[in-house]
Amino acid sequence: MILKHMKKPILIGLMIALAGMTFAQEISISPTGNMTGTAELEEYNIFQVYLHNDTDEAINLSWRIVENTLPEEWNVTLCDNVNCYGILPQSADLDPIAAADSAIMKIDVNPELVTGQGILRFFINETGSPNPYKELIFDINTGVTSTQDLLGGSVQIFPNPATEWVRIENQHDQPLQFQLIDQEGRLLRMANLNSQDQLEWGLQDLAKGPYYLRMESKEKVVVRKFLVQ
Repeated sequence: MILKHMKKPILIGLMIALAGMTFAQEISISPTGNMTGTAELEEYNIFQVYLHNDTDEAINLSWRIVENTLPEEWNVTLCDNVNCYGILPQSADLDPIAAADSAIMKIDVNPELVTGQGILRFFINETGSPNPYKELIFDINTGVTSTQDLLGGSVQIFPNPATEWVRIENQHDQPLQFQLIDQEGRLLRMANLNSQDQLEWGLQDLAKGPYYLRMESKEKVVVRKFLVQ
């Protein structure tokens, strides 16, 4: 009799575990579900990931914030594939993500000259089903006061403001990845530069306005703002 009563809880637990495994195979987070970044103190810093639909049909996802230890003085906003919110909402539903497509999750952080460290933790789940879920963490800190300090003044970006082209020189002692991102968080250009290499990007197809250059080494992620006129 005892064994008969135990079968049902075991079966339910097994079904929950299998559901979790299935959901884990349905979406992936790139470049990582646990992003660590350093924010400059005097401007907005972009940190973003992509939720990729690994299935062969559209999927409906929702997100919710389950932990926020970022300093209260920081100005933090969020964008997803529905909207760029002027605040930091607690939860939202994403637009359906087509098969093999991705949705952006992006936070903009301006520390307002306040040093500190904190995390912003999300649970990502299928809409209408809070469990199972995948975890997404942004771990942000302010270690120094400028991009020049972060990369030793070893990245040259000119001209800034730019018009028809921008040149980037990597004088750092290790390879860096560069990403050109617009205000909506869309990736427009990407390149890897070895130490002492340079590249030139044409800008004729871009509208006038502010853009962001994301620079990533093995240890650090830095975002520098520049203007297209």
